[in-house]
Amino acid sequence: MRPLRLTGLALLALMACEPPGDPTAPLPPLETTLTKPAPAPDVGLPQGYSASAFYDGLRGPDGIWVLTNSQLLVVKEFGGDQGVYLAKKGRSYKLSDAFSTLGPPFVSPDDITVGPDGTVYVADGQAQTVWKIDRHGGAPTAFVTTATTRGSFNPFGVIFAPDGFDGPNVDPGDLIVSDNAYGGLDRAVWAVDPVTGATSIIAEGTVWDNGPIDMDLSSDGTLYVTENPGTTPPALGPYRILTLDSDGTVTPVYTGTAARTEIAIHPITDEIFFVIEDGMIYRMTVGGTPTLFASELGGTQDFEFNHAGNRLYVSSRVRQQVVQIHAVQKVWTGN
Repeated sequence: MRPLRLTGLALLALMACEPPGDPTAPLPPLETTLTKPAPAPDVGLPQGYSASAFYDGLRGPDGIWVLTNSQLLVVKEFGGDQGVYLAKKGRSYKLSDAFSTLGPPFVSPDDITVGPDGTVYVADGQAQTVWKIDRHGGAPTAFVTTATTRGSFNPFGVIFAPDGFDGPNVDPGDLIVSDNAYGGLDRAVWAVDPVTGATSIIAEGTVWDNGPIDMDLSSDGTLYVTENPGTTPPALGPYRILTLDSDGTVTPVYTGTAARTEIAIHPITDEIFFVIEDGMIYRMTVGGTPTLFASELGGTQDFEFNHAGNRLYVSSRVRQQVVQIHAVQKVWTGN
């Protein structure tokens, strides 16, 4: 496998890998990982990077939830052993790493998020279901389905509404679900009460040029949503990244081309990271011009920052890895 090449404003090189973490470290209570620490003096990803395989040999990696710098929850999308795994730094895939039960009822799970009480939620578009898993792991149970939404329900993204995200059809702490509606005009973003499961629509129909897919939050609680880059009818326009307000207003911040729908917002600087070409992650500020950040990450399915913003974890289907990109002390200046 070719070495990973990373770039910022200029070409940046692969530096030394970090040593693997302790593979025997216990899983922390999931709710304790939700508190974002105060920014360190040296935050963000400077113009010098190192990359290493965080978790190797995982065929079909998708959604990521960061527990600690040495442990992640990672969704495996297909293969008969699809489900949620506890990925530990420096380890290779094995069935005993399973956090959930594997296989059916999961069909093709995608995104993952964790609630304040540690409950795990997984969007499974092909199953038309958002699954719920106890914080200790185990079998998934159906939480949001066509019975509580509509027949075209096709969920791909899940995230929790932050403090202050209060609107006519959404409250802080609601589970927000993006619904591609199989590309149809029923596409929507839903709010779901995490206690009762009651659903309401935040924004639907032609406010979306294409189906909403991935979501992330900025440091001030702004919700960003990506649209499906497909352009076949009933698509109404090119790929967009938008902000979604609690009253249902959508505002484009990027319109152009994209190979994938994934997005990550840096938790400190609020830079937007997304995929314009397959395997190539770009970064930009709102109103700015995208610049290449990292390449040779073919089949990028998801990427997430740690809370401090100095680690980016990337699911690469081509590499069959979760790759860790982390800041280093020195900028590489060679050819």
